[in-house]
Amino acid sequence: MASQNGQVADLKFAEREETVSHDENIQDKPDNKDIEKADLTIDTDAPSDTEILDALEKFTTLPKILREGILLTGGGVAILLQAAKAGMAGSSGSQQSENLAEKLFEGLRTTVIYMYGLTFGTREERKKILERINNSSSSSSNRQGAGQGKGHDYLRDYYPEDPQLRLWIAATLYATGTDFFQRVFEKVDFHRAQRVYREFTVLTVALRLPRGVWPENRNAFWAYWDEEVEKLNVDPHARPVVHDLKAYADVPRWVKLVRRPFIRVVTPEMLPRHVREQYGLRSTATSRFLYRVAIGGAKAIYPTLPKKIRTHPLNRALRQLRGEISSGAL
Repeated sequence: MASQNGQVADLKFAEREETVSHDENIQDKPDNKDIEKADLTIDTDAPSDTEILDALEKFTTLPKILREGILLTGGGVAILLQAAKAGMAGSSGSQQSENLAEKLFEGLRTTVIYMYGLTFGTREERKKILERINNSSSSSSNRQGAGQGKGHDYLRDYYPEDPQLRLWIAATLYATGTDFFQRVFEKVDFHRAQRVYREFTVLTVALRLPRGVWPENRNAFWAYWDEEVEKLNVDPHARPVVHDLKAYADVPRWVKLVRRPFIRVVTPEMLPRHVREQYGLRSTATSRFLYRVAIGGAKAIYPTLPKKIRTHPLNRALRQLRGEISSGAL
């Protein structure tokens, strides 16, 4: 099983041990006031923008996870997992291996900003984002000359046309995000985890993930995840990403203060073993000790930080997004 190869593939602390192992017949019914507005039903085959907007307004659980800035420390893991996916380096918009790290980073940044806007924005702001995504999707086949200046658009210029590659990008964001939250902040019980997955599914619909590719439930997701992790292979085009990634850090200064230990200590230990080794990274007794110290320190300190600090990346992204909307750039 892939879960024997590394930490991310394992994920059995709360996301899998306490949730997926439950009886599949258990109904995902809200049992407290934090899980209300349970109906997220939308037509996933051909949803209208109104259906998507209505579903986004019913989010109750995912926002409490997505708002936490600590999730961004999992970005390096997500990018390295994306680069190791067969076909990613040669996918449309990622033809030059020397630019792969930059493009994957920009893709992650843009996708996260869109997710922030869709989750925390007003209905009108969400509508603007959906319009941008729709325009990007409709023009994805006409990429020549695109991506210049402020019009640079990841969903248009870098997003792979292959639906399986798009699926893997979304999967890495879900897996690393829920992973980091539970490692550092708090565990998520069965009902909340079910709700988070359903709400994240709405985001994949809003981001125009091709219909029918996103796993129907969390059991199906983790079966897909284990299978894909087994197949990951770091080819020569992807290998430089582990070094190039350090050059891209569009984050506040206070985040940079903790970026180095998380990149150098946490990221390698969270990669599946065979992926870590193919990137030329090693797991030693010392590195595992430093990993436990880093995670333990973050777990002790991060939840005690004021909400204003923990949500700084979110608020910064929303200011940027709203600036683009008000200027007509979005």
